Amino acid sequence: MEAFLKLKVPHDDPALAHCYEHLSANLDAIVDLADKSGPAVVLCTVPTNIRSCAPFGAQNAADLSKDAAAKWRTLFDEGRKLQDNKQFSKAMAKYLAASEIDDEHAELAYAMGQCAEQTGDLPAAAKYCTLARDRDTLRSRADSRVSQSRVGAGSRSGRRAGQSRQFADQAGGY
Repeated sequence: MEAFLKLKVPHDDPALAHCYEHLSANLDAIVDLADKSGPAVVLCTVPTNIRSCAPFGAQNAADLSKDAAAKWRTLFDEGRKLQDNKQFSKAMAKYLAASEIDDEHAELAYAMGQCAEQTGDLPAAAKYCTLARDRDTLRSRADSRVSQSRVGAGSRSGRRAGQSRQFADQAGGY
């Protein structure tokens, strides 16, 4: 596990594009083979727990200056203290200010999601928690682009007449 913790991959790492391209190509090949063989195809998203599973790794934007990083850290820490004291609206204000400096940090997005949930804004909570998962630098959960690969494979493949394609998504969303 210790070695895994050193393998942080930010969401905008160019190497990820190759991973997503390979995933899409593999899904296309599987769907095409199934189309030729005749069985119905069901493409599913990979369920991930965005609500109660914090990111495993997070980092600030690579180009963030030391001064900006210090200001970001101060705002984030102030927000965390307010959140710990159940002052969710005030915490959210600090987090929003921090996100104006740097919105790349997965833990920030997750904290914003938790505050949004506590204030009753479930659509915002789902948005921020999804962003937290997608920005997680320890890539152990399927992110939004993995789910989009599934949708792409279903829409790109040619279907024989009379066959249908079904999509099964994670039930319940947030």
